[in-house]
Amino acid sequence: MTTDTIADVLSLQNIRIKAQRVFAVAEQNRLRAFEYDPCKLDTVADFVVSVIQADFKGKYETIPPHGRWQHFEVGNVARLTQLISTWNQQGVTSVEVCKRVLDITFLSVLLDAGAGDKWSYLDGVERYARSEGLAVASLRCFQKGLFSSNPENPYQVDGVALSHLKTEALADGFQVSKQNPIAGIEGRASILRALGNQLKSSRPSFFVDSVFPTGDFTSESLNVERLWSELQTVLIPIWPERTKYAGENVGDAWFLPTINSIQPFHKLTQWLTYSLLIPLKRLLHIQVVNETLLTGLPEYRNGGLFVDFGVLKLRPEYSLTDEYEPESIVIVEWRAMTVVLLDKLLNMINERMKNELSAPLSLAQMLEAGSWKSGRIIARKLRPANAGSPILIKSDDYQEWLISIFHRFI
Repeated sequence: MTTDTIADVLSLQNIRIKAQRVFAVAEQNRLRAFEYDPCKLDTVADFVVSVIQADFKGKYETIPPHGRWQHFEVGNVARLTQLISTWNQQGVTSVEVCKRVLDITFLSVLLDAGAGDKWSYLDGVERYARSEGLAVASLRCFQKGLFSSNPENPYQVDGVALSHLKTEALADGFQVSKQNPIAGIEGRASILRALGNQLKSSRPSFFVDSVFPTGDFTSESLNVERLWSELQTVLIPIWPERTKYAGENVGDAWFLPTINSIQPFHKLTQWLTYSLLIPLKRLLHIQVVNETLLTGLPEYRNGGLFVDFGVLKLRPEYSLTDEYEPESIVIVEWRAMTVVLLDKLLNMINERMKNELSAPLSLAQMLEAGSWKSGRIIARKLRPANAGSPILIKSDDYQEWLISIFHRFI
């Protein structure tokens, strides 16, 4: 039985460490649910390279890191950039500008669960669905002050406003109706109210002051592990309870018999961390250390890439037509292998493109320009009806937010 402490299960480093243990089992062909074929990784790498080249050939240095910022500006509309420019012209300090962006980024990531196939958001004359639609909708609600309790500053998110947020107000802000239904509007509002209760009178950008108490952003660096600790302290209590360890909720972490231990992922917190680092770097020019501790995101687009190319194949006793619980050995092994295979894929891509790149791609850049998009492309080719996940996850209303930790429908 596992001897992990709560701190181990919640730590960032342990995600990759445990996943590497699962990979070691795979190399011995001893995974419970999957057969592992490393020979097919070359085909995956070649495919992902072709996808990156198609979009960025000759301008690889412009590949942004994986994060929420790009979703705010879907359709090549600089919504967030224009808002930042307006604040700068109004004389808002650079720190406050960054805090505002951190506030809406934090909130928008928490709302980034599957919206369903029927919902969309009308922004001007354009409609946006899925993750991009959720991003634009959350930004517009933010601009209207829905998440602020301060009438003098609508451009903030604070615990007081969130704790009193009405589901109907969020639904109205997201243009939800009988003709435009969204999946889990009550779950979304509930998560935001829970966050508000955790924050109390504080803002999601609170960590800027706690990590940089002197306000000196030039001589001090940000250790990703410190940011991670701050985020876990706030987020773990608000997640729906499913996995408990030593009597405590541990979020997106699951017992895996393959290694007789807890395999953590904390995917949504990693997605949030990636997203928060972008404004910290762009707006405050903060130096970040230990960013490489973040892993590739174990979600169905990245993971599906390896299933669809045959790197991972379900053993005969498991079927692609069955649905699996999030805590099942199929899903947890799949996600753990995805973490390690994304690391290997990054190395293979950088080796193939070394004569084209001025600097190796980061994992965040590969996630943005390569693996995720490639997973969607191959899914559309193999399953044109819905381009869905190659392995199905069972869901009900209670599980919706847990499953969204793995799924991001875009």
